[in-house]
Amino acid sequence: PVFLHADGEKQARIRIFAVDTKGRPADGQDIVMSATSGTVGAPRFIGNGLYEATYTAPWADAASTVTVTASLKGLEASSTDSVEIGLEPAPPASLTLSATPDQITPNDKKSTLTAALLDGNGGPARGKNTVEFRTAEGPIKNPKAQGKAVFTADVPVVWNVRTRVQALASIRGN
Repeated sequence: PVFLHADGEKQARIRIFAVDTKGRPADGQDIVMSATSGTVGAPRFIGNGLYEATYTAPWADAASTVTVTASLKGLEASSTDSVEIGLEPAPPASLTLSATPDQITPNDKKSTLTAALLDGNGGPARGKNTVEFRTAEGPIKNPKAQGKAVFTADVPVVWNVRTRVQALASIRGN
């Protein structure tokens, strides 16, 4: 893949094609693998000069690039190749939305909405995320970031008038 989520779990297959000095498939080679971040397993022989290893992305807060390198053991200076894979933080797994107050009284003029973006483990989502709050009239102006992956917005309310609000997560500006 060109990009992989850096969640400590996503994997990619790396295929290596080894040839001899005459350009023929080379079986029985000792392939050495390395990665600038994350882990890469030992390659296994598939057949006809083809080997395969599994790369596991690291856990990361920010986008980066990893270089995975394969070499013939003992011939690293002349038999090395590499591939780059883009790493990006995993997108939020869920969004929780709460309102304060959660029940409107005749004296209330606004309700503060809080949206929290969560990762797959229930912790704050990583990366550059934003939340847009919307009503039927359009976006609510000036939502505020309250910390890592938590956003708030004040919604004007009127007693006994139902207002429907949506919270949309934007991941890295998309």
